[in-house]
Amino acid sequence: GPPPGEYPEGHIEAYVEAAVARGVTELGFTEHLYRCVESAPVLGRFWEGGSRPDLARVTEEMVTDDRTLSLNAYVDAVLDAKD
Repeated sequence: GPPPGEYPEGHIEAYVEAAVARGVTELGFTEHLYRCVESAPVLGRFWEGGSRPDLARVTEEMVTDDRTLSLNAYVDAVLDAKD
């Protein structure tokens, strides 16, 4: 598939068509909220305050690396495909 955060025209439609061909009658789309830049003020630094500084460090690195997506772009891509 395309790289994270890229939604090429027809990609979602192809996914839906494949699901329908397999008999799927309902399909949902979801994303891990922490990966969207808009989540930072809401989620804060949720990895802090635990008893495992090593786990907090790894979690911070993972979130920093993964938090590159736009929630608005994701929603727009799904809504555009819906039309």
